[in-house]
Amino acid sequence: YDTFEVYGGLNYKWIGGKLSYALTDFFGVDKGDGSYYLEGNANYPLMDKVTLTGHYGFQKIDGVTGDDDIQDWSIGATYDWNGFLLGLAYVDTDEDITVSGKNISKSTLVLSVKKSF
Repeated sequence: YDTFEVYGGLNYKWIGGKLSYALTDFFGVDKGDGSYYLEGNANYPLMDKVTLTGHYGFQKIDGVTGDDDIQDWSIGATYDWNGFLLGLAYVDTDEDITVSGKNISKSTLVLSVKKSF
């Protein structure tokens, strides 16, 4: 889908926020322009190599009937190990989203490994 979106964010020390706003139909939703996603993020250093992470997001989708607003959140931690960022987070949402008969929005734990070059 062709979606034209603008976004802006602000960060201060370990906390930040971002707004993403659709100027055109949002991923194929007719009259979906005006849909937006507002998020807040925190990355609080607990000690030298350990960071506590948090996220809250709210998505408003225009052009659909019913209550299609979606909230998502996560809380976790990362550990810097020899240049690799190891993470573990609990991720959840307030919606039950089903694709092909399977709920793809159940709460879960996410293990991640990240390396920047």
